Amino acid sequence: MNYYIIGLVGILVIFTCFSYWVKYYYDLNSLLKGKKIINLKIAPIKFNTILVIGLLLFFGSYSLIKVYALESENDILKNELNYERFDDGSFPNVYIEMVYKQYNVFFSGYYLDENNNYVVCLTENAPSELTDILTNQSIQFIKVTYSYAQLKEVFKAISLNIKEYNFISVSLNFISNKVEITVIDDGIDLSKIKTYIDIGIVSVRIGQEIIAF
Repeated sequence: MNYYIIGLVGILVIFTCFSYWVKYYYDLNSLLKGKKIINLKIAPIKFNTILVIGLLLFFGSYSLIKVYALESENDILKNELNYERFDDGSFPNVYIEMVYKQYNVFFSGYYLDENNNYVVCLTENAPSELTDILTNQSIQFIKVTYSYAQLKEVFKAISLNIKEYNFISVSLNFISNKVEITVIDDGIDLSKIKTYIDIGIVSVRIGQEIIAF
């Protein structure tokens, strides 16, 4: 429920209370003059009190329902974020699977290049024994700054707050070795992720355009 609707409800309540007061005292004045009227038997103060209590109960119930729905949504999102995309074992070859399982701390994803060759992303401190294995098997690799585990942690942290930050989407890009954020325009506040941007693990897009930092 947005503030516009709440404002309209507030105006309606004020108008109803005021109208009841006017009607009550108009009828009271008419009664004193001996006119036949439909008497409002509930005093304005009691009527207003009942109305306010009813509204408080309504908004209180709505708020509880909203909080429960938000918690459920967050639980679903957390479960989705905890899903490990590589745990299903669907690797293009046994060597990339080996890197993920046996050298996970150095693993940072993989991708298909323009020639449809798989390229494994390894952190800069990957041991020579690993790079020698890949070289001997003609598996291409590149050195990157951040591991998959580091990218995933930043991805999860931002995704959990995507609505609060007013971002359109959050994704992992193994080629650029960054978490990519899409925003609707350059007026979006990025202060809460400035640290990530400053160290180079996050890039920001306006539509398809990447903002340079």
